[in-house]
Parts: sequence; structure tokens; C-alpha cells
Amino acid sequence: IAIKAAIKTVSAKNANFGLKVRCGANDDGYTVYFAGGKIGIGKKSNGTWRVLKETASQSPLHEMSQLAVVLHGDQIVAYVNGKSVLTVSDNELKSGSVGVMAYNSAAIFHDIQIQRIPQKLPLNWHP
Repeated sequence: IAIKAAIKTVSAKNANFGLKVRCGANDDGYTVYFAGGKIGIGKKSNGTWRVLKETASQSPLHEMSQLAVVLHGDQIVAYVNGKSVLTVSDNELKSGSVGVMAYNSAAIFHDIQIQRIPQKLPLNWHP
């Protein structure tokens, strides 16, 4: 599955906002987020939050950026403006819903799209 949205913050420097995937009970799930000048992929499982991977964000948070998350088997790939920026492998959470997230901040989400992706991805495929 792939989810993408145009996204930006309208609040403070410490904004924390992003897209959630494979969400289930107790707010468990994966989150691809912008926070504190970074972009990251995190997981909440059995009520415990864990950062899986983070890197410096090259996107100005107060400008609209295209954020996308692609789930393909145990691979979770984050894209910003069409460019792959983070990849992690994790197979704990296998299904669930999708959503948006803003924590201690206000954010604008626009043009949210969800799509199924082919079982076997073409080499040049991206969201």
C-alpha cells in the first residue's frame, strides 16, 4: 500500500506531524514524521514508541511538501517530494489502517491519496 499527501506545519519549530500506517489497537502502528528538523520512521507497539530511523530533513516544514509512505512486505520507504529518503525493514505489524498525525502542532494535509501497489514492483516505480 502507498499513502501520500501534501503536508506542512502552521505552528512552532517543534512541530511533529506525518502519516500513520498499519495502525491498530492502542494507537500501535508505523509513523513517518517530520519533527525537530528531522524526518523519521517510528513504531508504536504494545504502547511503546521506538524510532526506527531518522535523518535530517531537507524540506522547509512551513512549505508544502509531498510526503509518501510505501509498504511492500517488511519494507517501509519514506519519500519526500518524490525522492526516497528513508528505508527500514520491520515485520512486526502486518496490517491496519492509515491516517494522519499532528502532535503538539497544527498541520495542513492536502490531496491525500491511498493506493494499492503491485505485488512485484517495476524497477522505476515510485509513489
